[in-house]
Amino acid sequence: RTGVKGYTAFLESLELDYPKLYSRITGKEPNKTFSILIDTAGESGLTQFLMSELTRLQRALQDERRRRQQACSVAKEQEVWSCQQQLKDRELRKLTERVQKIREEREQLNEEVKQLRDHNYSLMADINTLNQEKSNALLANRDLQIEVERLKHTVQRAENQTRMLRRRTVRPLQESRTPTLPTDNFFHDDTQEEHKEEKQEE
Repeated sequence: RTGVKGYTAFLESLELDYPKLYSRITGKEPNKTFSILIDTAGESGLTQFLMSELTRLQRALQDERRRRQQACSVAKEQEVWSCQQQLKDRELRKLTERVQKIREEREQLNEEVKQLRDHNYSLMADINTLNQEKSNALLANRDLQIEVERLKHTVQRAENQTRMLRRRTVRPLQESRTPTLPTDNFFHDDTQEEHKEEKQEE
């Protein structure tokens, strides 16, 4: 063969039998493997070659489908995992916000407890002051009560003495126009009489 057909047949032979040399001459990867078989092996050889190629391609297609299914399964697992991670992230953010809120509430409650404690201390101090004042008032009231009783007794004695003096000064005029000095027995009798009246009044 000569001309273009011969050159094409030569390249196809190189492509089939010497693929590396074909790549070095043409700079291309070999991809034709059966065109030369038409002249060398005939139709039966071509059919057998095509069947083997078909089987190989079917096997490659099955492998590709298997890989694609595996890739889809992995992608679906990745998607499920990603969704789970997003849910966990949202839950984590919610929990973080809740923890922060609880911390703020705890700090606020601690501040309120501190204020209540200070107020309680102030109330206790006021109560102690009031108790002391009450105790002082009770003591003063007792002293006043004692003083009142003493004054009552003094007034009562003064009234008794006044009545006694009135009895002594009021005498019938027919007995004597001029008053006479009382004797010691008279004062003694009056003193005994005063003691009797005081005991009766007590």
